[in-house]
Amino acid sequence: MNDSAIEIWSKWLQEQKAEDIQVFKVGEVSDVVDFMMVATALNTRHLGHMGEDAMRYAKTISESMISADGLDGREWIVLDFGDYMIHLMLPETRVNINIEEHLNSVIQKRHLVEED
Repeated sequence: MNDSAIEIWSKWLQEQKAEDIQVFKVGEVSDVVDFMMVATALNTRHLGHMGEDAMRYAKTISESMISADGLDGREWIVLDFGDYMIHLMLPETRVNINIEEHLNSVIQKRHLVEED
């Protein structure tokens, strides 16, 4: 996976008015993906539209999406592209899940283990 896909999706998320877009390089601590992107939707309607639009956008940029979970729940959508995932969440879901703290903790623990 190259960084250009992350840049393309970051730009797309900005154009979609997603907030607090963050990218985590997790390849060293994950056997599943190299990158995880996290972004916040403004509300339930915005979240749903971003999820649906992301599936269409993936086709236009020739990205193969493995799965899209949560499109019906409207709280948290996960778009899986194999090498990377995009997590779209409502503000309150993002606060409750606190995925950034978890990812940062895992990444930091991995670096601490490697240093010993």
